[in-house]
Amino acid sequence: MSDRKRVLRIHVSKDEKDEKVNITLPLGLAKLVRLGGIAETLKTRHGIDVDELLEDVEDMDDGKIVDVIDEKSGDHVEIFLETRGAALLR
Repeated sequence: MSDRKRVLRIHVSKDEKDEKVNITLPLGLAKLVRLGGIAETLKTRHGIDVDELLEDVEDMDDGKIVDVIDEKSGDHVEIFLETRGAALLR
């Protein structure tokens, strides 16, 4: 087993100053979205194919994959794909 793990890091701030959310989620855990009704709901209601999305993410290089600013609220959402050593995830 590799000692390196892929993770999604989700960072949400307001007006780029006030940190609201900063979480790191192992990519393997993110794949659990495929189970249950979540994936089906995303596909039927929003046209999002979770399996296809996760395949695309697995093939991506590390870096920022989402960067959205809500001009009305000032919320800034960033999602990064990173490879980390297993020791960092413990």
